[in-house]
Amino acid sequence: MNNFRQQYVTRMCVGVEQEASQQDVNKLFDSSKDYNLERFREFSWKFRLLPPFRRKIWKVLLQVLPEYRENDERIIASRLHEAELLFNCLKTTRELECLEVRRKQTSGNSAPMILHIASSTRSTVDGELSDSDSTIVETNEKENIPGQLVSTLDRPSAIDLATMILLSDGMIHERRTLKKSYPYYIPVCEQMLILCEPENWADAFHLSRRVLKLMAKTFGDEDQMRKTLNEIHERLAKEIEMNSGLCERATFGKLPIRHWLLGAGTQIIHTPRALQRFWDKLLTGEASRVLMVHLIVELLITIDKRFGDDLHMSCEFRLSDEGDMRLVGRVLDQVAKSGGRKSTSDIRRPRVPNIL
Repeated sequence: MNNFRQQYVTRMCVGVEQEASQQDVNKLFDSSKDYNLERFREFSWKFRLLPPFRRKIWKVLLQVLPEYRENDERIIASRLHEAELLFNCLKTTRELECLEVRRKQTSGNSAPMILHIASSTRSTVDGELSDSDSTIVETNEKENIPGQLVSTLDRPSAIDLATMILLSDGMIHERRTLKKSYPYYIPVCEQMLILCEPENWADAFHLSRRVLKLMAKTFGDEDQMRKTLNEIHERLAKEIEMNSGLCERATFGKLPIRHWLLGAGTQIIHTPRALQRFWDKLLTGEASRVLMVHLIVELLITIDKRFGDDLHMSCEFRLSDEGDMRLVGRVLDQVAKSGGRKSTSDIRRPRVPNIL
């Protein structure tokens, strides 16, 4: 009976749902009409997006693509030019820095330093992209110094994209503390590269930047951030035992919830398939705050028993792939029951004000 049901769902229900979604997607992208942002938002909340169309739908939701179709080609060319210009600026900046370091090293009395650029290498580990930032490797060998610095950059890595976002915002001076000051930038860029694939890195750049701006708009205000943190603590206290360490003010304050919020859940959901399903709703810009609050509360409830006194291990917050999928499923189900895309978060006066 179970096998029959599984085959029926696979052959009939899933096929019908996918076909219906395909038809709706075709209507959304009707070439004779401009993009209707409201219809795209409604569609994203109603259906689970099909992978072949997800990137383009996200580009409309985040307004990377213009609302008016007649401007498509011009805007797309402009976006590509901007991304390429920023990437070239980043490469030039790094090369100049390397040259300056070499000049200082060779002008002294010490043994010559051989400088190599190890920049933006990309590798695949267990099916996931791995990036290494551009670094200068120095060796105290009495050999000839290369006449020219050779860069291996061809496509930007996630760290490169994050640095380009800082550059576009006039914050290039922050790049040296990127991983410390903006640790949520890189995971967002990593996930977008997985979705867009390396050859579409310009789309990954623009989508990543828009996601980060959406989260900054939602949680960037300090007063709004404090209200959100207090609401998360209040809801958590109602769901778990009062003697749990998470209910303690000092313990709750150790959690990097600010970064979780600003990172759009990338430091919570590590499975691309689960995160993409969550982002299908989040990137509509509707109920974004409610989605993030539910996500964090559900995560903390799920792993409450694994908490100890020391909360410094990042692996404590990593669920399995199946766990990620179940977590997202519960969050979307709760938000749907509370009103879906029109649901709002009722921020009541917290019992413990000013948690952080």
